[in-house]
Amino acid sequence: MTDITVKSIATQGLELTSWSFLVLTCAALFVNWQWPILRVRLTSGLVFNIAFLMLLGLRLPEFLFLAVFLCFAYVAAQAARKRPKTLPTLTFPLVIVCLWTLMFLAKDPVFAGSFNPFTVAGLKIIGLSYFCFRAIATVMDAPELESFDPWVFLHYMTYFPTIIAGPIERYERFAEDLVKPAPINIDVALDCGRRIAMGFVKKYVLADNLAPWGIFAFGGDAGSYPIWLVWLGILLQLAIIFLDFSGYCDIMIGIARAQGFRLQENFARPYLAPNLQEFWNRWHISLTFFVRDYVFTPISKWIAWNMPKRLHMRLMMTGYFLTMMIIALWHQITWGFFLFGLMHGAGLVALQLKRKHLDPKLTDGSWAAMISRPSFPTSVIITYLFFCISTMLWFFSPTVTWSILLRTLGLV
Repeated sequence: MTDITVKSIATQGLELTSWSFLVLTCAALFVNWQWPILRVRLTSGLVFNIAFLMLLGLRLPEFLFLAVFLCFAYVAAQAARKRPKTLPTLTFPLVIVCLWTLMFLAKDPVFAGSFNPFTVAGLKIIGLSYFCFRAIATVMDAPELESFDPWVFLHYMTYFPTIIAGPIERYERFAEDLVKPAPINIDVALDCGRRIAMGFVKKYVLADNLAPWGIFAFGGDAGSYPIWLVWLGILLQLAIIFLDFSGYCDIMIGIARAQGFRLQENFARPYLAPNLQEFWNRWHISLTFFVRDYVFTPISKWIAWNMPKRLHMRLMMTGYFLTMMIIALWHQITWGFFLFGLMHGAGLVALQLKRKHLDPKLTDGSWAAMISRPSFPTSVIITYLFFCISTMLWFFSPTVTWSILLRTLGLV
């Protein structure tokens, strides 16, 4: 089971409903409101971030590893910003590859077995993949940064509302809000309170109470339940994950906004997306845009500048598959997630091919056009259903998923 299933986000060492988290959050808000000057905001922020990591259960070895990692990321970003001519051309691409590799090794300790240092050393740093995301973004954005302060970077990397599950913020925007906080008045404070309250309702009232009805709760016996109940579980599962994850993000975005930080939104009504591409533009937005900006776009530019024009389309399609495979396997390295990435990569490629080759030839009103361009409600239902079915691969092996689907369709 993956780390974004219900209750997993908030229970990785610390419940958002615990007194520890409540006291930490209230103290952070009080200091920001009482002494809204840069030096106090920066110093107190680092203290609260370290306290949050301690509440997550980090031991001395994890803190030492994290300190080395942060030093490496800062030095790499500073070097990229200054771009010394003495360094080989491949230096920074290799740094990025190392950060991606570290992220996958930390994300799944089982991956690579005895070659995985996190397995051998027994290190477990919650949220390390998000540390890696921010490090990658900073190193790649470093040449464009006007200023780069080590203490601001440390606060940015360890900012406690974004440690466990994002959103994945960019250094420059975070630094701007640290130096010049977004204005906070009574209306903003009330809006933050409403958002935090709604997040708790989504996560702890709706998601947790609907969780027993999700397909993942059926376990390996899912195929033995009544067909109508299995279909209900399949259709509810995506909604449960959305309520859980978006509820968590609402809480953290609300807390950050009350401190003067405007974190990126992570969801924008994905259940109303009329196609797969639009769904990913609305779902886990900070992750989707991160992979788009730091993987897909650089690959696309390299293809456009270095490869023959006749190969552009094929290579761009390969880029879609690679992007979706990275997103899928980042969650967990299993055959189920591999197939999930393959399905979504194929779906995005099919959508691009349809737009390029099929749509221009269709006449409005024709049967082909009606099938190829379904009405808005129909396209939304098809997209949601596709995502729900493919999401089963997060919880079951491809073989079990296939057998469940065959039974729900009455084919076995």
